[in-house]
Amino acid sequence: MQLFTPICIQLTNNPNSAFVEDGSFVRLRNLSISYEFGGFVKSLSSLRLTFSGNNLITWTNYSGIDPEASSNFNAPTERGLDQYAFPNFKTYSLGVNLSF
Repeated sequence: MQLFTPICIQLTNNPNSAFVEDGSFVRLRNLSISYEFGGFVKSLSSLRLTFSGNNLITWTNYSGIDPEASSNFNAPTERGLDQYAFPNFKTYSLGVNLSF
């Protein structure tokens, strides 16, 4: 995993093709699962469990932090550089819905 900017980019500020690599990836971006249990307890009419997540898994051979990260979206010569860029965050949510 490359956690630093190559020295030629730091000194010249001109990226070149020597450091270009395949950034193709497959990502499980959104997943929502819900299951409803009904009638198993007399005082509850229903119970629903819900799980959702974002950016759960990424399959790639890219050596950087995230193939989708970019450090400067406004500069056309710096698009796609992952120097000092944060990866997409993973989020998980769990919910319980009870009906009486």
